[in-house]
Amino acid sequence: MNKRFRLVSPALFLLLCFSTPWFIAEARDLSATRESLLQLRQKLVSEYNDAVTEREQASNRKTLAALRRASRRLERVKRELNALDYAKANDIAYTEVDWMRFHTELEGADADPENTSATHLLPESVLRTTDEYVIWTVDGLTRVQNRGFQPPTRMWAGDDLRPRLARETVLVSEVREAGAEAVRLHAAANEFESFQIVVTSRNGHLEIGETTISDLTGASGRISSDEVSVNVVGMLRGLAADSHTQIGPFPDVLYPEGHHSHVVPNTNHALFFTIYVPCGTQAGDYEGTVTLNVNGESLEPIPVHLHVWNFGLPRETHVATQLFAIDITSICYWYGVAPWEERARELIERYLENMAEHRFSPASTPPLPRIRWEEFPDRTEGRFDQGIHFQPGRKLTLAGPKFEEMTEGVTLSCWLRTETADLGRWFRHQWQGRPSGYWLSLNNGKLVATIGLGMRAPEPEAQLSADYPRDGNWHHVALTYQPGTASLFVDGKQMATKTLDLPMSPSYGGLVHLQAEAAAFDVDEVRWAPMALAPDQVADEMLSPQAKHSTLKAYNFAESTYDFAARRQPGSPEELDRDYLLQWADWCRKRGLWLNHIGVPRNESMEKLNRLYFQPLRERGLLSRAYMRLPHDEASYGPGAEKNRQWSSKLHAVAPELFRHQTLGGMGGTRSTSTERVKALEQYVGLVDIWSMRAHIFERHKDFFQKRVADGDNLSIYIHDANWIDVPTILPAGRNYFWYLFRYDLHMVTLWNVNLWFQPEKNSRPQRRSWETEEGFWTLKRNPSGITCGMLFYPGENGPLNSLRTEAWRDGIEDYEYLVLFRDALTAAKERDGHDNVLHEAEQLMREIKQWKVTSRTWRSRPTTDSSRIQTMRHRVAKMIETLISLN
Repeated sequence: MNKRFRLVSPALFLLLCFSTPWFIAEARDLSATRESLLQLRQKLVSEYNDAVTEREQASNRKTLAALRRASRRLERVKRELNALDYAKANDIAYTEVDWMRFHTELEGADADPENTSATHLLPESVLRTTDEYVIWTVDGLTRVQNRGFQPPTRMWAGDDLRPRLARETVLVSEVREAGAEAVRLHAAANEFESFQIVVTSRNGHLEIGETTISDLTGASGRISSDEVSVNVVGMLRGLAADSHTQIGPFPDVLYPEGHHSHVVPNTNHALFFTIYVPCGTQAGDYEGTVTLNVNGESLEPIPVHLHVWNFGLPRETHVATQLFAIDITSICYWYGVAPWEERARELIERYLENMAEHRFSPASTPPLPRIRWEEFPDRTEGRFDQGIHFQPGRKLTLAGPKFEEMTEGVTLSCWLRTETADLGRWFRHQWQGRPSGYWLSLNNGKLVATIGLGMRAPEPEAQLSADYPRDGNWHHVALTYQPGTASLFVDGKQMATKTLDLPMSPSYGGLVHLQAEAAAFDVDEVRWAPMALAPDQVADEMLSPQAKHSTLKAYNFAESTYDFAARRQPGSPEELDRDYLLQWADWCRKRGLWLNHIGVPRNESMEKLNRLYFQPLRERGLLSRAYMRLPHDEASYGPGAEKNRQWSSKLHAVAPELFRHQTLGGMGGTRSTSTERVKALEQYVGLVDIWSMRAHIFERHKDFFQKRVADGDNLSIYIHDANWIDVPTILPAGRNYFWYLFRYDLHMVTLWNVNLWFQPEKNSRPQRRSWETEEGFWTLKRNPSGITCGMLFYPGENGPLNSLRTEAWRDGIEDYEYLVLFRDALTAAKERDGHDNVLHEAEQLMREIKQWKVTSRTWRSRPTTDSSRIQTMRHRVAKMIETLISLN
């Protein structure tokens, strides 16, 4: 057989190579209309199927595999030639969207080449054309650029010279009559389903007004228009680590309707619609309309057809999303609030509720500000009214001005009262404790101001000092800075100045921290001015109970907002933590989410942890839906791994039903060989219940991990690789990730953060920072992470802005629920007699799902699948669920 393969396979490959010019010539000779291209597709599919049939009759299966691989390569070439020739022959401009949509609609679904069901589920269609604009629709997984009419550029990669498109592109065809198509959707009860309507401006400026959405009605009932949301797709642009190279723009941000409503010529305006089908909605067909307003004119309504399946998705989510952390510092910094303020609590709760709506389980017991009120400072008599008093151990976080607001100059001023000569560092304006920004210290009677230098330790050249009176009275302290000069004032007098050719902070972000490290002190009237005040201005500011110089930020502690003593809660810190944990557990249970990591102190004794936290959760039946992370993250060797093993054994002794979670990541810190990686893994056998890793580690050591699953362990796969926005097909790839999990009987995914908009320079890695302009959001890429790795949501005015990726991931989680329903219905049907034909068909479909050829190595290198293939497979699964349910 091997000899036959060596003889036959090259011959078949040469036959395909020599036949390629014939195919290309025929593609070029045909009139490049849509109908002729579809005819070409049918001819090619027919010839391909004939070849496959012939080879299936042969016994040499390896030859068939080679033929299929060569055919796919040939198809990719033909697809691009067809698209380019068609555009050239018809003088049609390209609009930048997901290029796979055009090829799928033009040539049918790969899973079922003779059936166009993939496209009629939600076709890309032109609904209306005028001299001013084109209106067309696409599905929710298509990324539509706001600027268009640029042809794709070819990129070549790999030994096989496979063509890649540098931009996501699709043809805007005008061959269909206006209004010939409608939006057609399928969904189950308790499911979200999305589509897009795109307005493409041709020659003039367009003004997009408010969209009108009707109720969806049918014989079975009504779905209110209140269940339909509409957003505008905005752009994210990026800068590479060098801060100069631009990446993007990438369609991703979902703004509220009305954002960027002005459309200039040759650009697109994509409206993203999401329909929620409430629980209990009866099966059947529902119809409604969407009416656009362009240049003050209400256009002809666009029909929307929704078919509701005869089943609903469960409230409980079967995919555990782990380490989905909310970055509190990013929220506080962006919105300019302190973590303990009521507005911070409101904002964070909105992010949590939005995550729950997307079936994302937040990382741990709550990222809500878990304030230890006993650590807060007390009120005291202030310099002008009331100030705050710090005892050792007391601390307070304030929201200061952003560092980017201080690049042209800034003045910090406050009143300080203390009797000691040594306070240590009592005022810090830094980012996550990094030596950036600036801070004030009192050492040996000297008031010291230090300007941060990023990751480097402060140098003597970056410090100023002045004598400070230790008489127990109020004294005014001020630090002024402008690029090149820093000065320190005490009681309005300039006590020190120094030339500093340094930025205030190479790392962006920062909250202000006041803390009594060693001795008591009082503070009042903390202010920042947006300039380096002159000495007479500093003296003028000092004597006034009100800020005079256009403050960036000011804290007057006489305001009721800072009534710390009145807000203290009774109970010990442990009791407060326990009550907070139980409230969090109830919140997760009501929403069908996993409890995830129990965020309690890991340095306490296991007996105390069990009494305060584990036992109350055990009594509520929630301990088995939670886990605790081992103390040392991604520790594969050395002291960290040894401490993890010891801690894991102790934890299991007191809470055997609680999962122990260990992140392995990409195992980049382990030895380079596969043998060494296996050794690192084997040391955790019996000590880890949830193994969290990158997908390629699972692929490389599949035998090891499948043995762990067989023994009762769980695997949590990092979804990072399906979150890189600069990958053209990231939306279908991200959604398909959950089909990938089901294929291997997995039900957990790991993502380390959902809103990491800022992160300081660390371990020679560039900083990460995000900002917003009129054009949309920008972000600085932080290597080696992708441009949106660790970021799913954007900061809106009063809460989160979703992204195309959040919607694609929710679709994937809902797909997973379809698959769970299908699996359970098939299992139940097998327990009954009869219905052999239905069971045979259902088992064949399950085999197709389990054999879906998508591996981790394809996430970023090439399209794993197009959106229509996912829609087609989901459609088949839904119909099979209905069939199996009907057998009951």
